[in-house]
Amino acid sequence: MQPVGRWSFLCLGLALFALKQFLDRAVAAHFGRGWGPQLYWFTLGVPMLSLKAPDREFLFAVAWVAVPFAVVGVWLTAKRLRSLGWPLWWAGLFFVPAVNVIFFGFLALAQRAAESEAPKAKEKVAGWWPESHGLSFAMAAAISAVAGLLSIAVVALLSPGYGWGIFFGVPFGMGLIATLLHSQYQERSFTDCLLASLASLVICGGLALTFAVEGGICLAMCLPIAVPIAVVGVAAGRAMIHVSPPVQRVSWLVFMALAILPAVAATDSATGPSVEVFRAVTAIEVNAPPDAVWKNVVEFSELPAPTEWIFRLGIAYPLQARIVGRGVGAVRYCEFSTGPFVEPITTWREPSLLAFDVAASPEPMRELSPYNIHPPHLDGFMKSRRGQFLLTPLDGGRRTRLEGTTWYSHGLYPEAYWRWWSDALIHRIHRRVLDHIRDLSERY
Repeated sequence: MQPVGRWSFLCLGLALFALKQFLDRAVAAHFGRGWGPQLYWFTLGVPMLSLKAPDREFLFAVAWVAVPFAVVGVWLTAKRLRSLGWPLWWAGLFFVPAVNVIFFGFLALAQRAAESEAPKAKEKVAGWWPESHGLSFAMAAAISAVAGLLSIAVVALLSPGYGWGIFFGVPFGMGLIATLLHSQYQERSFTDCLLASLASLVICGGLALTFAVEGGICLAMCLPIAVPIAVVGVAAGRAMIHVSPPVQRVSWLVFMALAILPAVAATDSATGPSVEVFRAVTAIEVNAPPDAVWKNVVEFSELPAPTEWIFRLGIAYPLQARIVGRGVGAVRYCEFSTGPFVEPITTWREPSLLAFDVAASPEPMRELSPYNIHPPHLDGFMKSRRGQFLLTPLDGGRRTRLEGTTWYSHGLYPEAYWRWWSDALIHRIHRRVLDHIRDLSERY
């Protein structure tokens, strides 16, 4: 059994603890419960058969998550005890609540009297990993990419929306895995590891397109998040290499990361995103009175073909609008390139305010892909809830301020980032409609 230094023990222990907390909170959220440290020992002495079914299911789920961490934790504790020359049976303290925290700190601080902190020459270990720089780079990028693809596929199967696990956990894990693999035989430079990580992101995107897991538009939108988080993963991997360079001490980290990456990504399916409603407002001025503008707000003829690149790439865009009936209760149909929005009228205040709910809506985009795909997260991205047109007279009623508002949700995390995209797209859609209404109104 190879020894493990105190810094390696401390860093790895804290990393495992943080991951365990993340997964436990996800399980608790899935069962509609809060989470706190006391839950690690609150069930001691309580017979399982006396618990209600939901409590038993929750306890079994927590235990299922805990088993692999317990195995790795005992193994790591035993390695540290062997490094210190202490009895291995002390590893049993790992399972004693509260005491195990003190025991962990003691193991992290303790140092064997004969132990030297002087750096040792790196061991060159024959094994399955290639020594060639080029082959090591290629294999590290490829394996990391496949791990990322499998994680995305797991989320696509389990969850209708993407969240923190997919946008933060997967890029971080890919950067970490690529760095650890590429540094098996010798320490690589930060730039070298970063390039391997970026190559893995590119390969993963290509595989996602090839195997119809994702489309080109969503992959491009994810890049501004994925790249910085992958850089953090590279930094974490290099920190691990510094405290534990030889392959015998790194390989298990790689395989553990490969195993838990899909689980981290899939935690979003357990927690489920909260749906917050946002508002996007766009306004223009029209050189026509409100009465002339109103009739073109209620319904308008077919718009010319779009020239904006974002619509040509597949984002849904408006074509025309028609209405069945008049007043509150009428139904407006706004035709988009992917289908109609069905909009029951809730406020009809001619010629100043037209408000409506959205009873049905089409896909927000057609993905760029060699195949006709529909990723599950599209069902929750940019979902319109309601809308309105507000007409305000200007210059004594000779001109009109026309304001379009959409209330929507997107169900993706991090909300601030995706709201930037969704707001920008909705403003583009608004401008296309409002400009067309202005052109129609100013002709008369």
